[in-house]
Amino acid sequence: MSRLARSSADLQRLLELCSLSDTLIIDSDGTYDPAQFNDRLLLGLKGTMSEAELHLLTGRLHGAKQAAAGRGALRFPLPVGYVYDEARATVLDPDEEIQAAVRDLFAAFTATGSAYGVVGAFAERRTGRPFDVEAVRWVRFTHRIRSRPLLAPGELTVDQVATHLGSSASAVYYWIGHSQLEARRGPAGRLCVPFSSEVARACRERMASSRHLPKRTQNTLQGDVV
Repeated sequence: MSRLARSSADLQRLLELCSLSDTLIIDSDGTYDPAQFNDRLLLGLKGTMSEAELHLLTGRLHGAKQAAAGRGALRFPLPVGYVYDEARATVLDPDEEIQAAVRDLFAAFTATGSAYGVVGAFAERRTGRPFDVEAVRWVRFTHRIRSRPLLAPGELTVDQVATHLGSSASAVYYWIGHSQLEARRGPAGRLCVPFSSEVARACRERMASSRHLPKRTQNTLQGDVV
């Protein structure tokens, strides 16, 4: 019951389902029939007590953390590349291989600008170090490393271009694939489209002359880039 009573609302739903399906509930104290009022009342009382017990345990654990913090003894797991010394101070890991691996990770992220780029760079070099995309993201989070902007000033993503023009993203991809619209690959491999009033006007003219574009879409093409 203690595991089922983490939430009184969930427990009551379970009791209702057991009552409708004539299912008995058994614990270390006995057997209960949720269809019977007395058994259902006792199960609800035990569930409420279990939920309150979990709440008290959580409060005690939090109080212990606060007490340790007040004594200056609270410690958390450190990011990769840092350890606690004998004086419980935070220092760089003395293992030179670990330091070199962390420096390589930062250098690869600076060069590629994305977690997938870091994994690809390590795969090309075949370093054998246990980095994957989630590990790189965790290091970025713990070290508060900001990613490079995906878009330069005056650039839009393919979806943003399609939304601005009232067209579909597939049409924008078609223009890019047939060299009718300039685009570049961003740090994360996404297409970045330099967009200006002249580009928007050329796209609208291309859409107006297209036989495959629905007329309701053509009627929405008003205004230039703001």
